[in-house]
Amino acid sequence: MQNSNLLRLFEDLLITSTDTQRIELLERIHIELSSISSSIQFEQVHQHIPWSHLFDLLHSNTNNEIERRLCAIIEYFINNLSIEQIMTHFYPLLNTGLDNLTALSQRGKLLCLKAFEKLAHCSTIEGFFIIQNLFQHSQINALLHLFLDSDQQTLWLKSKDILEQMIQAVSRVDDTLIFQNYLRDQYFHESNRQILLSSNQRNEIVKLRLHEYLIDLCLIDPRIYQHITEEQHLLDQFLYDCTHTDNDILYLMNCLELLTALTQKPHTLAYLQNKTNVIDHYLHLLVSSNDNSGLYDLVKPGFIKFFGCYLRNYLVLLETNLPSNQPNQLLERFLPFLFDILIQSDPEAYIIIGLGKTFVFIN
Repeated sequence: MQNSNLLRLFEDLLITSTDTQRIELLERIHIELSSISSSIQFEQVHQHIPWSHLFDLLHSNTNNEIERRLCAIIEYFINNLSIEQIMTHFYPLLNTGLDNLTALSQRGKLLCLKAFEKLAHCSTIEGFFIIQNLFQHSQINALLHLFLDSDQQTLWLKSKDILEQMIQAVSRVDDTLIFQNYLRDQYFHESNRQILLSSNQRNEIVKLRLHEYLIDLCLIDPRIYQHITEEQHLLDQFLYDCTHTDNDILYLMNCLELLTALTQKPHTLAYLQNKTNVIDHYLHLLVSSNDNSGLYDLVKPGFIKFFGCYLRNYLVLLETNLPSNQPNQLLERFLPFLFDILIQSDPEAYIIIGLGKTFVFIN
């Protein structure tokens, strides 16, 4: 019987001591697994597999070929088992797999991330309780370290995706108290908050990666935005950078792009509206005529895009929320600047076209 043969191979792996024999057994196991075509068979087999031994072997092994084959076998089960089964049998891997103390290789950490990824993408309401039990502050801390410290793009991108998918699953919970407690005690635990406040200790690429992540979280749910901005003040450094990096053109362009993302949702748009120092700083920077550097020509399209999106989305918001007799203070502030831009700016086509579209939308 096929399953009996497969289980016998796993038993032989337990008592094998040489790398050559292990490689041979792992290859035979891989062949047997590749012939399984149904999830039911995987479910029958996984109950009898010595998972703790496999995870111990993954941690202690130093042979690259053994690690490659072993990870491929475990990945077969990750892809074919249910979330509950992964939670039950893979807990030792999930609990410590990303911890730097376990010294797992890049391949081993990627395997762990694939298991986390499947759990984080759970779309049912039960997904929150899975996340609540598994993604404690220590696991989130390990994901944040991997996201910000890893030079491997595959690792940090997967870490970021898991962190965002996890919080999306949590945001589906209607009970505000449970939601807020999880944010405070786990996701934004003090140890995690310190990591999120460490942007000044990182190079510009990683700093922007961190700012983008926080802004993406703000766009997911108003409650997350409120926690990030009002309770944890995690965007303060980004806003400071927006007004103190004028000499770094590339960094300024990235800041503009991230600010443009904040115009997408009503709650983040209102947040920007209250940051008048940032808005006014960029308006003055845009209309300034004393800059002789041609490098600012690279930034002007970013300014036009940002202010265009800002005004467009704000006007859409006004149509549904502002009484007809209430003065539009935003436009009263913006219109003089818009006319100044038309009068003072060089007559590049993209400026005239961009501002023209803005005026058309206003009218």
